[in-house]
Amino acid sequence: HKMRANGGERVFAVMGKIRRHKGEVRFSVLGKNIRVKAATLVINGHRESDCGGPEPTPTPVPPTASITGAAPSEAITASTGIEIAFAADQPSVNFSCSLDSAPFTTCLSPIIYASLDNGTHSFRVKATNSHGLESPIVSRNWTVDTVAPSVTIADVATPTNLTSFLIPFTSDDVGTYSCVLDGGDPYPCSTPVELLGLGEGDHSLSITATDSLGNRGVSAHVQWQIDLTPPTTTITESHPSASPSTSETRQFVFNASESSSFQCSLDAVAFSDCSSPMLLENLSEGWHRFEIRAIDSTGNVGPVAAATWESDFTAPTLTLGSTVPAAGNTNASNFNVEFASSESSTFLCRLDDSNEETCTSPFAGPFAADGVHSVSIVAVDLAGLRSQAQSVSWSVDSSSPVISFASILPAASARLNTDDMEFVIQTSEPVTLMASFDGGPSEPIAASVLYSNLSEGQHRLSVTGTDSFGNTLNTLVHDFFVDRTVPIVQLAAEITGGTAQTVNSFTFSANEDATFECELDGAGFGGCSGGAMISGLAEGAHEYRVRATDGAGNVSAIASTTWSVDHTAPTTSVTSTQLNATSYRFDFASSETNSTFVCSFDNSPETPCTSPLTMNSLSSGSHSLIVFAVDAIGNRDLAGAQIAVQVEEPVQTFLNNPGIILTNQKQITFTFTSNLANATFLCSLDGAAPTACTSPKSYTNLADGPHTFSVRARSASGVIDPNPKTHSWSVDSASPLILTATTTATTTTITAVWTTNEPATAQVRWGLGGLTNVTAETNFATSHSVVLNGLNPNTVYTIQVTGRDGAGNVYQGPVQSIRTRFF
Repeated sequence: HKMRANGGERVFAVMGKIRRHKGEVRFSVLGKNIRVKAATLVINGHRESDCGGPEPTPTPVPPTASITGAAPSEAITASTGIEIAFAADQPSVNFSCSLDSAPFTTCLSPIIYASLDNGTHSFRVKATNSHGLESPIVSRNWTVDTVAPSVTIADVATPTNLTSFLIPFTSDDVGTYSCVLDGGDPYPCSTPVELLGLGEGDHSLSITATDSLGNRGVSAHVQWQIDLTPPTTTITESHPSASPSTSETRQFVFNASESSSFQCSLDAVAFSDCSSPMLLENLSEGWHRFEIRAIDSTGNVGPVAAATWESDFTAPTLTLGSTVPAAGNTNASNFNVEFASSESSTFLCRLDDSNEETCTSPFAGPFAADGVHSVSIVAVDLAGLRSQAQSVSWSVDSSSPVISFASILPAASARLNTDDMEFVIQTSEPVTLMASFDGGPSEPIAASVLYSNLSEGQHRLSVTGTDSFGNTLNTLVHDFFVDRTVPIVQLAAEITGGTAQTVNSFTFSANEDATFECELDGAGFGGCSGGAMISGLAEGAHEYRVRATDGAGNVSAIASTTWSVDHTAPTTSVTSTQLNATSYRFDFASSETNSTFVCSFDNSPETPCTSPLTMNSLSSGSHSLIVFAVDAIGNRDLAGAQIAVQVEEPVQTFLNNPGIILTNQKQITFTFTSNLANATFLCSLDGAAPTACTSPKSYTNLADGPHTFSVRARSASGVIDPNPKTHSWSVDSASPLILTATTTATTTTITAVWTTNEPATAQVRWGLGGLTNVTAETNFATSHSVVLNGLNPNTVYTIQVTGRDGAGNVYQGPVQSIRTRFF
């Protein structure tokens, strides 16, 4: 108790003040990346001598501050962080620091600054002792430079055929430089960089600058290409490409193995600049040579590419030799023609209108048919020039002429109903005609002959003749039968009169071979056979008609049959009238007169019924009647008319009890149902007028106090359940209040005693430095007492009393610090 703190008050007195004011003594260890795992505080002091009088009180003096070190220590640095240590000539002083003119703030030595910007920085520090006296400000200035130097390299012309270079470069800062050529090892260098004896290909130079602080800049690069290989030229197209050629122009398309310019020469003339495509015009007849060479961008001249060809503008002359048979009329079946050309040529021959074909002398072959024939021959030289065509013509006739009927009127049919027949004969050349009719003698006739007043029955005409050379003609024969009697038709229908069917079948025939035409409802006659079935008939009257035409064209009288179709079912309507609680009368009708009805009540089998229909003593629940109308033809209303009635049972209400009597919640939800599926509901809260509601029904923002909910079901007919269902409960959202509270301690126990304004449970939360433990919860009461046992002597504990009321509202007392007794 005789030790002193900071050379002033005794340690015992200082600790007493700290305890009295419920303060703390904290010790910290400062340093970069330090984590304290365990520590021990040792206080060393001395026993004062008994001098017999008080010690003199020294006169306070201001402390002196000093900066004892910095890392890094250089005045200019590339580091963006710094650690500065400082001290004072007096113990237990407080330091205040400022960086770059910022306000002074409390600090400890050493102080670390990080992420500093580039530029000049200033650190200031001062010390203040326990008497409030400040030292003079001391400072340290330094500069942060993290900017790397940059390099600018002069461009190199590319591509080039130079193999040695002087490449200058500049930098925005003084430093050292490192060069890398073509991705090799770096080496020290200076401007200009000299490069000697480089080979062909791509090259690159990278230069990096490093300033005096070690900031290394981004490398600068320059690239170029050395080209020592001359380009090669390729002729890719020649128009025309043939040799010899008849064109006075020729166009060449060419390219080089690399980007180049070109020089051209025609027929050994000096080379001159040219480009692709190159068009040569006004070429003379004879042989030509075209040469091209490429010059790349570095001046390398490539080898010559050349093309040669012959220009030919003179056509050959064709001469005919022996020709068999001689030109003119002939009955020969083959031909043979000899020919020759004035120069080397190929020959094209054509017979009549056929395509030209390659041929050689002599050109020979058969005549395909009688008539006029010709042979045409052309010579084509190597340049494709054609001679003037030479031709030979013949007229060939080796067959008899042919006759045929040009027309037979009124028709060429085998059976007709005509009185007269006219025949017109066509021939391939002038001839003499002879005819025999119905087996009579042959007589000369003209090209057109008429036979009149023909009798009914079979007839035959036979015609023949000769041409002017005596060639016998073919014989024409025509047989026909004259019939002027009309056929008779018989028609029968499967359905006549009225029907609901949309189909009908018909059969018909004639008394002789004939074709038939049929017509439905005046739509027009069309071909038909001996029977027909018509489907998809519309409602209404219908008529089917048939007529026959025999082989001679005679048309019969029309046979017909009629009927009507009704396939529309009637529609049914039904209404109901309630006679009493369990009886209903049903009235129903049809959209068509003379209809009958069938009924089914509650899905029972259908039975015939008449309107009105009365149903008595019905059970509670839903009932339905369906009625179908059937018209006189038998069409039935497939949908029918259906009506439902409801015989209700007494309405009842069922409330699902939520089981809540006391709660701190200001909201509640009720669910309810009825024995009737289509029932609605009326709800009331705390005696208010009932209003329509649906399940679930929720209430919010309820006031504290008792509440009562009531619900009643209402049937579809408006009957309300006379027995409402109710539920009562209370809302308490207020937490209990602590009225009185005391706390006492012994060396090993702490006792908390308190009272609340309403019955509530009691608990104590406690611990060393935090509320980490909790006692068991007591029963509901207004007076509470909890004892904490087994505690350490002379130890500060943190405690807090708490609990809840019957509604679940929690109360909490203030957090207190209580020290157990030392003895």
